[in-house]
Amino acid sequence: MSNTAPFLLPIDTSTPTENSFEFDHEKIMVFNNKISICSTCENCNEKNNIPHCNLKDLPLTVIVETQSCPIGKW
Repeated sequence: MSNTAPFLLPIDTSTPTENSFEFDHEKIMVFNNKISICSTCENCNEKNNIPHCNLKDLPLTVIVETQSCPIGKW
C-alpha cells in the first residue's frame, strides 16, 4: 500500500469554513495521526480500494474510530 492514499488524506481544519465550529479539532488530529501510522504499517493492505487492517479484517477508518491497534502502535 502506498504511504498516501487519496481517500485517506488528513482532514484539513486549517482553513476556516462556515461549519468549522462543528469540528472537534483534537479528535481530528488523533484520527489523522492514527491513519498516518496505519497507512505505513506492514499489516495494512487494500480490499476493493479501501485500506484494511489484515489483523482485524476491517477498514482502517472503522478501527481508528472504534477500536485499538492490534499490535499497539497507537
